[in-house]
Amino acid sequence: MEKKKILFMPLGIGIAHVGRTLMLARELRRRGHEIFFAAGKAVSPLIEKEGIINFTLPEIPPKENIKRIRRLKPNFYTKAVIKKFLNAELKLYKKIKPDLVIADTRVTAKISTKIAKIPLITINNTNATKYYDFTRARFPIPIFFLNEFIHSTLLYPLEKEWMQKKVLSRVGPPIVEAFLVRQLMTFNLVMQQYDLGPIKSLYSLLKGDLTLLADVPFFRPTKKLPSDVKLVGPLSWQPPMELPEWKADLENLSESKKPIVYITAAGTGDGKIVRKTIESLSEFPATIVVTTGNAMSLKSLRNISKEDIYITDYLPGDWIMQKARAVVFFGGNSTVYQALINGVPQIILPLHLDQQDNANQLERLGTGIAINPNRFDEKALIEKLSLVIYHKGFKKKSEKYKNLLKKWNGPVTAANEVEKFLRTKKIKSKESFIEKVFRLKSILKTF
Repeated sequence: MEKKKILFMPLGIGIAHVGRTLMLARELRRRGHEIFFAAGKAVSPLIEKEGIINFTLPEIPPKENIKRIRRLKPNFYTKAVIKKFLNAELKLYKKIKPDLVIADTRVTAKISTKIAKIPLITINNTNATKYYDFTRARFPIPIFFLNEFIHSTLLYPLEKEWMQKKVLSRVGPPIVEAFLVRQLMTFNLVMQQYDLGPIKSLYSLLKGDLTLLADVPFFRPTKKLPSDVKLVGPLSWQPPMELPEWKADLENLSESKKPIVYITAAGTGDGKIVRKTIESLSEFPATIVVTTGNAMSLKSLRNISKEDIYITDYLPGDWIMQKARAVVFFGGNSTVYQALINGVPQIILPLHLDQQDNANQLERLGTGIAINPNRFDEKALIEKLSLVIYHKGFKKKSEKYKNLLKKWNGPVTAANEVEKFLRTKKIKSKESFIEKVFRLKSILKTF
């Protein structure tokens, strides 16, 4: 097909969003398309290592963003912030003149592409859409966060199966929507200034002319999907990098009986908890491999004294997972799928709602155990880690889902959908009644 100019705009929080877009970008670049990226400064080094032209866009500082998400304070998009993002995006479109924008959780892209009349494809998790089937999944209650204010005996019924399936699956989504209504109003006020009709849900900002769900149905079950929403499978990022000097040590260890435990801070982990985890395992009979990601600095771990420990910033996920007997992480989407793809049992320390949802589903599948990171318990960590390593049930179920994932090739499937869209693309021009009213209002202003 005719080669196109494609601009990727991932949210620069963590690694999953930029990693997913990079995996798709690699495949589209291999097929001859011209690729550009635009993202916040925090993730620029990851993009530039791919040899891709990258433009810097304004972004809420990742640490501030993560802090608000953890404390269930999602209303961080003010009118001023939204306008700043939109102006930067519109200016970039004029400079690059892309045929297509592909965004991953950068919510302002939906508005700016609509103003500029550029086709938009979005990449999402299923839980960031209205198509998540909570009757077949555990609703993501932030139990560990609520434990800080409410006694566990009062929260315990919320985890019961009957409560999950008969109550929370129905009332949970409307509660989440109500929780976000203030943020919704802010976006609608800005959209009104651009003579765009209001949106009814924040989910609408994450839905493109085509939406790609980087999930699989056994992990996140879906309702019936419309034709403009496609399930493509995981887009697990593998950084282009040389392996560390100690790679041979791990190659030899992977053939011994001594287990390798992989601990990763990834993109949204907590450095203090990572350190506590390492110190708790000082006497644990295992070799420890740690990656700091972009959530913490290597310097913060330089005085760790444990023997048999290897620390670096990044590792190719598949390479280390194939050697590990267990992974300890915070529940990020990228690490979730790397663990499932390689059949590795998990210990999850979820810090916010999205990570809690991942932890819930891994526990439902029987491949991992979640531990409350806010009440760190060394004894519980060692006990649960021993369980997922040595109890055959966790490995058996992990292998089951590893085999199910073999039929999925996320980057290729997603690229096929992108090219199919480019061949047949039509930006939806049909206006709703409300949008017609707003357009008429803007015309009347000129008289």
